[in-house]
Amino acid sequence: MRNIVALGVLAGMAAASPAIYQKLIDHADLAMSQRAKETAADAKVMSIKAPAKSQPPGRTARIEADAKGHFNAQFKFNGRRVEGLIDTGATVVAINASTARKIGVKLSSADFIHTVSTANGNAKAAAAMIDSLEVGRIRLEDIQVLVMEDKALSTTLVGMNVLNRLARYRVEGQVLLLEQ
Repeated sequence: MRNIVALGVLAGMAAASPAIYQKLIDHADLAMSQRAKETAADAKVMSIKAPAKSQPPGRTARIEADAKGHFNAQFKFNGRRVEGLIDTGATVVAINASTARKIGVKLSSADFIHTVSTANGNAKAAAAMIDSLEVGRIRLEDIQVLVMEDKALSTTLVGMNVLNRLARYRVEGQVLLLEQ
């Protein structure tokens, strides 16, 4: 009887684990997003530990702020040029469906299973991977992107999943310095 009760407790814990895990991830994402916004607002230096699978050191990119103080740059996604905005409030890179087609990401309408909240309301999105992202002399591989419908997103947002893979990034005056 004791074994049956123990088995029941274990089964209950296993069934609850995915919900608890998702809440922990959501809470961590929210906290990371808030910290990133505060850091960007204060324009302080942020150092990030390089991941174990990093590129050789010494690769850099300089991005000058535009008249509004935004950091826009020419990126290469899968070798194709894409204008993008560095967005520390975005957890992952966000692109629209037209950009996805341009860079070779193939999706069907059935792939748009996620609902995301944007400044313009809720929108459908699909998760995808791109082979490479380049800016300046920096090159990263295997980047997760979120593809949104064209009407939901008019520009490309380069989020924290890119910045977190760098050795360091910092703002000096009106210049964002990225280091790999």
